[in-house]
Amino acid sequence: MESKRPSGIHQTVLVVAVALAAVFGSVFGAAGAVLMTGAINGTDLVARLTGMPAEVATDRRIVQMIEEEGASISVVDRVAPSVVSVMILKTWKAVREEEANDEFFSPLYAPPIADVPPGTDPNELVEVGGGSGFFMSSDGYVVTNRHVVSDLDATYTVVTNDGVELPATVVARDPFLDIAILDVAGDNYPVAVLGDSERIRIGQTVIAIGNTLSEYRNTVTKGVISGINRSVTAGDEYGSDEVIERAIQTDAAINPGNSGGPLINLLGEVVGINTAISYDG
Repeated sequence: MESKRPSGIHQTVLVVAVALAAVFGSVFGAAGAVLMTGAINGTDLVARLTGMPAEVATDRRIVQMIEEEGASISVVDRVAPSVVSVMILKTWKAVREEEANDEFFSPLYAPPIADVPPGTDPNELVEVGGGSGFFMSSDGYVVTNRHVVSDLDATYTVVTNDGVELPATVVARDPFLDIAILDVAGDNYPVAVLGDSERIRIGQTVIAIGNTLSEYRNTVTKGVISGINRSVTAGDEYGSDEVIERAIQTDAAINPGNSGGPLINLLGEVVGINTAISYDG
């Protein structure tokens, strides 16, 4: 399975999806009503198999659906405060120099050199990318992906769930596991509870939380564990590849910017870190 790091191309996909939602919203709303009706009617089969009155089976199915939805909402409310956005910052001068180098080394594709806005200090920091992370300790240690904070020349800032920006220092990078640790000054931060990834099962419900497209903080998606112990080759648009062993596969939607965010179970425990997107399905 070949996977790639999130790239800017997914911004177009998201914009198109938002636009289509306005067109097809009424259609999907009607379809949702049909699916709900089907789910309730499906209890007729349960009633016949168990000998339970159809009305009782329907009531129990409705209660079950409400409980499942309530469980998802509850764990997101509990975990979301511990999730942060990781901002990658560089000076205007550095960005301009990097794009000039790209132009020199890539004669077939020469991106425009970023001009410093009039009146702007060339040494002023500008956001050039981002990812996600979560507090693993109340005294400010944050877990994220190593590839999110791989640039040794960049400055990093984390943005908490309530919008507070905090300077962060990279204290550890593990290229083998693609994990990094950031240190943020302060204490009493909300902490995500770590679960046991060895106990997860295929088909188990999971929820991903992250900074989608480095713009939409704490975006939530839901899916199931599709596979475990996968070997994945992850790369980016620059041709840098690395192999990730014992990866967890999920069909929860992961977008650019989700890298480093938590994958949690319905107990609100972190069972994985969102790392790469597979384009092979």
